[in-house]
Amino acid sequence: VRRVGPPVSLRLIVPNRRNTTMNRQNHTETPVRAAARSRRIFYHDIEIADGVRTRFADDFDEVPYLRRTDTLLRESLSQLDTHAGDGFAGRRVLDAGCADGLFAFHAARRGADRVVGIERNRFNYDHACFIRDACGLSNITFTHGSVENLNPSERFDDVFAFGLLYHLVSPLVALHTLRSVCRE
Repeated sequence: VRRVGPPVSLRLIVPNRRNTTMNRQNHTETPVRAAARSRRIFYHDIEIADGVRTRFADDFDEVPYLRRTDTLLRESLSQLDTHAGDGFAGRRVLDAGCADGLFAFHAARRGADRVVGIERNRFNYDHACFIRDACGLSNITFTHGSVENLNPSERFDDVFAFGLLYHLVSPLVALHTLRSVCRE
């Protein structure tokens, strides 16, 4: 195998946490806030508790595309609320490829009886579990694994697969699997 073309250079942008928003916004450093900061950057901006979020103002200042991404995600949440009508009360929700759980937490906080998030990436899975534990939500669980390994006997009223398919080798297999766990 021979590589053709110029060498590829990748650059990871990680916000600088030294100039914390705690200093700029005069927040008290709580154990939850300190734990969130120690985990570095999260994929989504999720409120944990008492105004503590997984992203901080300096993240947006240092990585400008995060604001545009969050705007799109907020629009998606608004559309999800429109779909859900009065919320997710009495519903079972699956968030496939949940990353750190933005959509799963949205459904859980809007009254879903049970929310299951499945995430292949260990880093994102660990973040989702941290947020769930910090929020104290008992109606949400996370599984570290692949969509293809879903329990075929479990059924869900709503299945989310936001930003999932383009990561998969066999998206049609995943769609078939997701369809198989949907309630009629």
